[in-house]
Amino acid sequence: MKKVLLSVVAAASPFVVLAAGDLSNVDTFLGNVMGLINTLLALCVALAVLLFFWGLVKYMKNAGDEEKSKEGKSLMIWGIVILFIMASVWGIVGFFKEALIGNPSTEDVIEIPAFEVTNP
Repeated sequence: MKKVLLSVVAAASPFVVLAAGDLSNVDTFLGNVMGLINTLLALCVALAVLLFFWGLVKYMKNAGDEEKSKEGKSLMIWGIVILFIMASVWGIVGFFKEALIGNPSTEDVIEIPAFEVTNP
């Protein structure tokens, strides 16, 4: 139990030191971690889409063989399940990113022009 407690204290000590000083380093670190997580999630989503289409190809290729067709159907279902999980994780990460780091700068926001309608 002591080893676990010491490990937690040792792992948390850099954050305690950073919390006493400038917080911009923590924001930069969290921004880098979130960027890495978003990149990994995008890669996982791409792999899940590839898995789905691989299952679709196997399903269509082996339409006459029941066993191999079932394997293709299973791959498609797993691809959809993984896509759902990745979309959920992406949303949760985005929520925590906004909660921890805050709103992005307004420079990235695109305004939609408003048009006035006049009666003739």
